[in-house]
Amino acid sequence: MDIKDKLRLTNRSWAGDPCLPEDYPWDALTCNEAPNRRIITLDLSGSGLNGEIPASIANLNELTSLNLSNNQLTGPIPESFAHLTKLKSLDLSRNNLTGLVPSTLIDKNDSGVLLLSIFQNPSLLRPNSSEPTPKKSKKNMFIVVISVSATIVLLFAFAFVLIMKTRKINGEEKLCNKQTDDTPKPDATRAFTHAEIVKITNDFEKVIGKGGYGPVFYGCLENGHEVAVKLLSQESQQGYREFLAAVELLMRIHHKYLVSLIGFCDEGPEKILVYEYMSKGNLKEILSDKNRNSVSLNWEQRLRVALSVAQGLEYLHYGCKPPIVHRDVKTSNILLNEKLEAKLADFGLSRFGPTEGDTHISTTVMGTPGYVDPEYYITNQLNVKSDVYSFGIVLLEIISGQPAIIKEEEAIHIVQWVTPKVVRGDIESVMDPQLQGGYDINSAWKAAEIALACTSQSAMQRPTMSDVISELKGCIELERSRLKRRSSRKESFTSISMESEILFHPSTR
Repeated sequence: MDIKDKLRLTNRSWAGDPCLPEDYPWDALTCNEAPNRRIITLDLSGSGLNGEIPASIANLNELTSLNLSNNQLTGPIPESFAHLTKLKSLDLSRNNLTGLVPSTLIDKNDSGVLLLSIFQNPSLLRPNSSEPTPKKSKKNMFIVVISVSATIVLLFAFAFVLIMKTRKINGEEKLCNKQTDDTPKPDATRAFTHAEIVKITNDFEKVIGKGGYGPVFYGCLENGHEVAVKLLSQESQQGYREFLAAVELLMRIHHKYLVSLIGFCDEGPEKILVYEYMSKGNLKEILSDKNRNSVSLNWEQRLRVALSVAQGLEYLHYGCKPPIVHRDVKTSNILLNEKLEAKLADFGLSRFGPTEGDTHISTTVMGTPGYVDPEYYITNQLNVKSDVYSFGIVLLEIISGQPAIIKEEEAIHIVQWVTPKVVRGDIESVMDPQLQGGYDINSAWKAAEIALACTSQSAMQRPTMSDVISELKGCIELERSRLKRRSSRKESFTSISMESEILFHPSTR
């Protein structure tokens, strides 16, 4: 009861034994199944707690998960937390903690033993640092500053005049500050005639996809480059706006993790976009095991897909001026090429984000159910954190293999499906069975923590894509360490087997 008193938990009816009787345990915690039942998880996130964290929590020596995030806790992190030898997850983020983070906890986090979350504690200091725990700094980039309204007006005039007068658009002014796309592609964004499109697609012979925008056909340019030809449905007025938005953005932004626009056709009633071809299809089909190429992604490959998408989004959010909000980040808009490299596609719903000094723009809610930021949905206020939420849903799909809306006996959102399992400390039941246990457990925990941070209900509590990239790189390193250990064990076993063979089966003389 010391914990209840020190945390001033007046609104909780904690009395008697927290784990017994089994049918009536205390809320906000779970107990193990051992004969002498002990508390193994404690979740008091968002409980309005204030004051210092009681050191007596360290007496819960079977604890595997402790979540005190999103409160008003002050003071230092108790040194005694280092003695919780079974603790795998410690979330103290979004509080007002002060002092130094115990170095033992930092060491455990760095080694992968503990998943430690301490972000958004402005006055908390790391060891060997005189500064509060920082947010990851964004890349210093040289940018060309232009007026949003002037850009749109000039671009539309520029594009449509040249569509009628020329077949190539050269020397376009860059919206973003640098070109990082090293993917080989044709000279420039190209205006195709309808006759050329017919020839490229062999009269629209092979359908390779279909969405709300319209069908997608396989094509091949005269120079041998494979392309995907996206045909706008003629009855879709919204689709025409998407066509204009995609042309406006994609012929001016270039990044290795964004699908490249090869060209377009605006001849007569036909509105067509020509993209680079991504032979392995979209991530949704791969995760649902419906991919025509029977692609199966291991854990490291999944993390690299997530990292690629995160880097593409970081470029849109911080490498472009004004920032660009994709607004439709989802697994079906993530495409993979022959090398299983992932790129973000479909910019039809993209919008320029808030300019410097503004926190958001007000706009009609657009996007796909299951992926739409709930705060954006309620307020109509859009900013880059809306993409962060959608990315979090994608990451949960990558981890679990489940869709954004899980349809079992009744539909349930993936965040609602994952959260109670994570709170119970049962990460294994979250992981995609197709992985067959082939993953580093600490890497899995870290990935799940990132995903749930991205899907916080409040945009302010979500990390930036720069933060996400840093954390995902940590997940990959943990998994690579596991693979190296496994490889070393195999080599040792092979060596021992060979020595045994020589010892017990000597060669004849």
